[in-house]
Amino acid sequence: MAIKNSNRAYPKKLRLLNRKSFTAMSGPEQYKFKAEDFFVVAKPNGLAFNRLGVTATKKVGKSVVRNRFKRLAREFFRLNQASWPSGFDLLFIALKDRDPFKKSSLDQLKIKAFLSGAAKRIKAQKPPEDRLPHG
Repeated sequence: MAIKNSNRAYPKKLRLLNRKSFTAMSGPEQYKFKAEDFFVVAKPNGLAFNRLGVTATKKVGKSVVRNRFKRLAREFFRLNQASWPSGFDLLFIALKDRDPFKKSSLDQLKIKAFLSGAAKRIKAQKPPEDRLPHG
């Protein structure tokens, strides 16, 4: 089921909300992208849409910095997700002692290229389906 996002809303279906969802992001099927001041981790979710989680620890900075990172990451996701390949859980992780948006390092085209590459690798890893002979 594809989620229609004509008004660019950010409903709960598109969010990673609990600890279980965040810890499920680790494992062999994850793909990482390092920007200047943050990481993006992507993992296939088997759904027809992307979901987002954002994390920023106290090591990143004061609450103003952490909350701004989270707010801007959500806005970036909301505005750009329609042009990205779907079927991923995305986790944006702020790096320690850096303000991720001072240099405005979020680049829609880089994230799109990263997700496209991850989607191609996933497709290449899938084994061919066994077909039963007719008869």
